Amino acid sequence: MRRWFVGRLQLGVAIFMLGTLILTACGTSSGDKTATAGGGVKPTTAASGAPGGAATTAPTTGAAVATTASTTAAASTTANATARPAGTTPAGSAIAPSGTAPAASLPSGTTAASSAPAPTTAPPPPKPVPQPVTSGLGSEAKPITMYFVPSEQVDKLTLSGKQVAADLEKLTGLKFKTAVPTSYGAVIESMGSGDADVAWLATFAYLIAHQKYGVNVGLTTTRNGLDTYKGEIIARADSGINDIKGCNGKTVAWTDAASTSGYVFPSALFASQGVKPGKELFAGGHPQAVLAVYQGTADCAGTFYSPNNPDGTPADSRASQLKTYPDILQKVKIVGFTPDIPNDTISFRKDFPKELQDRIVNAMLYYASQPESKQPLNDVGSITGFVRSDDSRYQVVRDSLNALGKKPEDFFK
Repeated sequence: MRRWFVGRLQLGVAIFMLGTLILTACGTSSGDKTATAGGGVKPTTAASGAPGGAATTAPTTGAAVATTASTTAAASTTANATARPAGTTPAGSAIAPSGTAPAASLPSGTTAASSAPAPTTAPPPPKPVPQPVTSGLGSEAKPITMYFVPSEQVDKLTLSGKQVAADLEKLTGLKFKTAVPTSYGAVIESMGSGDADVAWLATFAYLIAHQKYGVNVGLTTTRNGLDTYKGEIIARADSGINDIKGCNGKTVAWTDAASTSGYVFPSALFASQGVKPGKELFAGGHPQAVLAVYQGTADCAGTFYSPNNPDGTPADSRASQLKTYPDILQKVKIVGFTPDIPNDTISFRKDFPKELQDRIVNAMLYYASQPESKQPLNDVGSITGFVRSDDSRYQVVRDSLNALGKKPEDFFK
């Protein structure tokens, strides 16, 4: 009897242990499936961004830029990816198709992209050793002339430009003289005449200057690690305009005829979607175009878009008026975007000495990595850094124009 009882007890223990193992295996399998189903990496989206430039008279919008946006939309409507080295252009998730309003516009008029990706840039070059010159270009008697296009408020741009020049003098030992002419066109012509040695040129202004006068790009700006940006179309929040088609027949403010984000790309976008403004005007710059919409002078405007700063504060063109008009984000909203555009440049006139260009480029790369540069570069154009560059970076814009049988100078006469 005892032997029978022991045998039954051992059998019961074995059955219990086997059942436990089976239940444990099933639970692990179920957990793995749950983790696989719910643990996939969700895609993130971010927009790209920065300013473009300007001139005097408007070519006929529809005929001049017919389908630039449609020829580049397939590859350009996506936003920049959330993490990438500056100086590259990846495919990313689109914040919205070109010409459409942000997918989740907030009441304040800010976009769904709440912040820019963290920049990932190459280490800066070593601190330059100042090498003053006693005669010739860069000396006290013949300073290097550095011009800024009027893409920001001129008084602020003048002060920040002088600060950048003063800091460059300390780093290089060279002497600089700065100026902010009244238009992008004036800066371009100054590069051609030799009055300007160096210019902070917007994308399209650079293309024109390169085409007409052999101007060479040395640096492309970055904003929060991104080397491309978009144009944006804005309207008053109470206007009833919710996309770019709402601008049809309305008064539209452009920044300048040589502005990539403030005229060329948005007017191409209008033409590609059959939008014909009833009246067009050139405001003279990005802050002025924003103000024209805010004050009701224009129903819509084309200007530049940059993604929000890492702290969530806005960095698109409306931010330039925040101090003066604190409610501008509530009163003016974004209703559409252009395809991606390469960022603006620091460019050098033809025949500018290469040795001096290299010194300035290296100094700017080092300068952008230093805390003291943060405020001046932000005031110049929300700039957070630079990458070395050459003309090939801007071929994408020419390709869009070539598809139309156009050249940069066709837009600026």
